[in-house]
Amino acid sequence: TVLADDTIEAEAKEAGARFVGYERGPNRRSRDLDGDLLRDWECDDPAEAMRRPIDRIMCGPALSVAQDILALHQADPVDCVVSCYFVFGGMIGAESAGVPCAVLCPNIDFREARGRPGVGPGVHPLAGPEGEARDAELWAGMRGLFALGQPALDSARKHLGLPTLTHPWDEFSRVERVILLTSRHFEYPYELPPRTVFAGPVLADPTWNEQRPPAERNTDR
Repeated sequence: TVLADDTIEAEAKEAGARFVGYERGPNRRSRDLDGDLLRDWECDDPAEAMRRPIDRIMCGPALSVAQDILALHQADPVDCVVSCYFVFGGMIGAESAGVPCAVLCPNIDFREARGRPGVGPGVHPLAGPEGEARDAELWAGMRGLFALGQPALDSARKHLGLPTLTHPWDEFSRVERVILLTSRHFEYPYELPPRTVFAGPVLADPTWNEQRPPAERNTDR
């Protein structure tokens, strides 16, 4: 069973899954620009553009997504929840339902890890005090950005009778597995966080890519 916004329905059914659209969660019903949840091109301030995904997708709707999962589980109990890495309400819903949760990350891992350069600008590893200071600053910025979503997660957890945590990344410590859909060869060597594994990339193009005009897909840009 796939619980998601309505734009996923065709792909879910084509894969042989039962599809259930969000009732409380942020349900984007069309891939047209008018239905875009972020509209980050409207932001004059880059900080606002970075905050919108946290407020509108990752953390802000956590309670509503968790409630959709709980309603689905109560109607037809599930064995486990496989949550998107960027949808913290999925992890909270699974914990509230008392079922195991695995997290799929369709990207690189954004969490701090020993031996890993700070994520963002794509810097190379840098040894010594200079590198440590640089990476500490980069990771502090990333942690601070995600921390903006903690009040929404606190509210969701309190509403569902769960203990509050100190940072959104703490949610990953409460799941059974974090599965990175990329390759270790794509990363600098670093120490994986607990219960985190590489599973390799998904190389198939999404169906919406084929809907774009060929000229747009094949330009030099």
